[in-house]
Amino acid sequence: MFTLLQGATSEERFKYDLHSVGIYEYLKNGDNMDIADRRNYDNLKKAFATFNFDSGIVEQIFCIVSSILWTGNVHLDEKKVDSEALGRVAKLLQIEQSLLQNAFQNELNSKKTAASTKREKLEKLKAMFCRVLYEGLFKLIVAQVNRGFPNHETDKSICIMDLSGFANFTFNGFNQFLINFSNEKIQNVFNLTAFQMKNDKLVKDGLKSDILDFDPNDTCLELIEMSIPSLLSILEEECESNTPSNEGFLNKINKNQHISDKPCYIKKRISEHTFGIQHFAGEVYYSSDDFVESNSVDINWIGEILNQSRSPLVRTIAKEEIKSTSPSTQFTSDMVYLSTILASSPTNYVRCIRSNDKQTPSLFDESVVSRQLKHFSVMKTLKSQKQGFLHNQKHLDFIKSYGSAISIERLSSPNLQSQAAAIMSALDITADMWRHGNTKIFYTESAKKAGKVQKSPLQAKLHYYSEIYSLRTLEKKKVSAAMTIQSLYRGYRLRKQYLKSEISKSSLNIHDKDSGENHEHDDKLYISHIEAERLTNVLKQVSATRKLSIALDHLAEFLNEISPVMETMKNSSLISPTSGKRKINYRVKTESVHNVAVVDMEDYAEQNFEVLKK
Repeated sequence: MFTLLQGATSEERFKYDLHSVGIYEYLKNGDNMDIADRRNYDNLKKAFATFNFDSGIVEQIFCIVSSILWTGNVHLDEKKVDSEALGRVAKLLQIEQSLLQNAFQNELNSKKTAASTKREKLEKLKAMFCRVLYEGLFKLIVAQVNRGFPNHETDKSICIMDLSGFANFTFNGFNQFLINFSNEKIQNVFNLTAFQMKNDKLVKDGLKSDILDFDPNDTCLELIEMSIPSLLSILEEECESNTPSNEGFLNKINKNQHISDKPCYIKKRISEHTFGIQHFAGEVYYSSDDFVESNSVDINWIGEILNQSRSPLVRTIAKEEIKSTSPSTQFTSDMVYLSTILASSPTNYVRCIRSNDKQTPSLFDESVVSRQLKHFSVMKTLKSQKQGFLHNQKHLDFIKSYGSAISIERLSSPNLQSQAAAIMSALDITADMWRHGNTKIFYTESAKKAGKVQKSPLQAKLHYYSEIYSLRTLEKKKVSAAMTIQSLYRGYRLRKQYLKSEISKSSLNIHDKDSGENHEHDDKLYISHIEAERLTNVLKQVSATRKLSIALDHLAEFLNEISPVMETMKNSSLISPTSGKRKINYRVKTESVHNVAVVDMEDYAEQNFEVLKK
């Protein structure tokens, strides 16, 4: 939004009804625009063009974004919805203002949306309206971007998922509950793939009794969604009741013994309207004040209004977003689908840590970083990884790395396991820190550190120079490979250019000088038969395509066969060679008729390629 406000031209600002940041209620704290936003706006429009967004669609997207900003400015005017800001919203969405205003007013006067005051109810209606527009717009853009990639539906693709991080704020409502639930799901997938894969290696190598003990956080997921009843199932039940309320939802989960007995459900409450969950990353208290309204499926009034729009994009959003399922049900379904994909695909995880909350460069706030490391489960994950035998090497590789710790005599044993055990003993690494597998030796993080400490200075220096040599060798190989690719391509490009120039210069056309034709304005080059044959051989050597090469081979063979005849005919003034454009013409003069043979090298190769190949 800042990018649009800062980068739009004066004409675009008028078209999309854009004003300064301070005008919009939703952007009251967003006064940090800079020149980068203007550059980002140009890049944004280029990105739309790259992914084949029609210019008309782009204009509709910007209109919808502007309408969301203006929705924040809608307020009550003597218990009625303000018409000025709502009129701007209607114009941008191409909806009749009276229809939009009546829809908001009717919902404001209804009893379906629970709120203590009309002002509070209006804020919830606005948030619901903006959510439908924003979510629909986001999904349509993502779908079009995916379609812009070739073969995006095949299994040969790289997918990037940007996920909001786990957080614990002063107020944690329904939206933060879903965000933390999604992080809990992803953490579960990570635990199963990262730790379970290591356990599988241990079992495969014969160490069934030494598998890593880790927390897959199933208990928390059972509380939220997997068990019956769960928090989400009770929420659905409350939303479908005749008199849904946030208080009713909270009372039901507190009185349900199946819920309250869960070890990750926190019975202690910090206030009257809260409940707590012990997540994998830490405990969070949630306010139940917006759960029922946020999970309400009664957004049909929004769909009815958006369907009246003259904008095709707005009508598409209405069709896609207005569904009978509740947000929690749809979200749970999406998370199950996502978890299945992640569990079945090679996945890399990247945790982004902010250095400060002020978005200031070169400022490191230790408390901010520590909080994120805790909330992102980084410290807990590292602690889990330190347990068990996380590191492994083949016996021979292990001996090469640490063999200098023992004498040569002790390395003379043909048994690799005995040699590896002698090294562990020499490094004072106790038996509980390592295990022999069938093909590998497994050891803990502590054992790995002890092995590094016990290395002699000479061994450490040799290891250092070995690493440097390996890196430099690898770099040389990369440079050599790059130069090879460059040279091959440049050679191919120059041969192709030279071929084109030679074809244009040296295409041959042999005419009869004595045919009586007028050559006064003919700029063709007259050459001898020998020169024609020499140039044909040159063309053959620089041919860039196989078909042309075959055609030239056939042509050279043809010239060799008729060379004695042509020489005799030339001496008898029956033929005269001339150069033409991309053709070799032989005109043989007889007493009564001219027999003409025309050879177009490229056409001949194209038409007779299969025959020539045989």
